Amino acid sequence: MPVFCRRNAQGFTLLEVLISLAILALSLGVLLESQASSLSYAGRARDLTIAATLARSKLIDIELHLFDEGFTENEVEENGSFEEEGWNDYKWSYKISPIQLDLNGLSAMCGLMGGGDGEEGGMEECEASMGSMGGLMDTFMADISNSIRFVELSVSWGLEGGYEHSMKINSLMTKDDFTMAPAGALNQALGL
Repeated sequence: MPVFCRRNAQGFTLLEVLISLAILALSLGVLLESQASSLSYAGRARDLTIAATLARSKLIDIELHLFDEGFTENEVEENGSFEEEGWNDYKWSYKISPIQLDLNGLSAMCGLMGGGDGEEGGMEECEASMGSMGGLMDTFMADISNSIRFVELSVSWGLEGGYEHSMKINSLMTKDDFTMAPAGALNQALGL
């Protein structure tokens, strides 16, 4: 029986097939790594969204507590978890602090408002008017300071690989019943 041999066989050699398989394996590895990092980022975004929502809820709770109990003169610190909301891995802590406003820099405005052109009288006049309002401004600033609290809230979660993730939020909260003095009170206090 005769055997037919083709001398000009069309096809791929073993070396060409191995090289193409190596290229395919590398490109699939890159694609799988890309998908894995995409899933990781989606999980991180989910965690941050949950933390932001829980932090917003906790800020509302803090605000309601401040309105019900009133503002205190001392710092208040508390911590806990979001187990009641169904998120056992998420913890919170907050600190409420009174703020101190200082208007000692107001006299520096006198230099900006006048007296820069060699008008010494204008500068002295401005500083004198600031000085005469000193007691009134101190009272005003004390009232504002008593009506504002600085809240530092921290939400933390997870211990993946020994790392704890956290989100920190700072907020100013004011009393809802703060009222300014009547319109004529300033004139009356100054004797005008």
